[in-house]
Amino acid sequence: MPTLLQLYSLLEEERSGILERFTKVDLKHFHFTETKKTWSSEQLFRHILMSNYWLLENLPGGEKLEAPNIAISTGQESNNKVSIDELRDSFILVSDIIKQRLSFLGRQEEAEIVDSFRGKKTRHAVIVGFIFHELRHLGQIIWLFKRSTRWTDKEIYLA
Repeated sequence: MPTLLQLYSLLEEERSGILERFTKVDLKHFHFTETKKTWSSEQLFRHILMSNYWLLENLPGGEKLEAPNIAISTGQESNNKVSIDELRDSFILVSDIIKQRLSFLGRQEEAEIVDSFRGKKTRHAVIVGFIFHELRHLGQIIWLFKRSTRWTDKEIYLA
């Protein structure tokens, strides 16, 4: 069974790969929205960044860090655009801290009950829920990428 650190590292690798794909196409695809009331890939990445800071709050081992201004929450509107490099740098910073804290997480800390958006749960369940949350958003981003570029799955995953 993979550890939470291993799962998070795989998630981080997938996120980085998807973000990197946007550097190979026109920037308009990064800001593409299917309808006016949906988020672009850029905004979804910014939301994922916010959720990484939320995860950090649920990990023991350090001071609370404030999310950068580019991170957005569900329902939050943002008219300013953020660069891929700015997002990449922000993810590297928070991911390094998350991985460090996950590396010190023992069974006792994983079993602790913490408050989450869905009530009180074990820290382990909260972290796994976070991983699934991000994976769902990464799926949305790939879907938007396909809609915007008209690329096939083969073209996307070989890019």
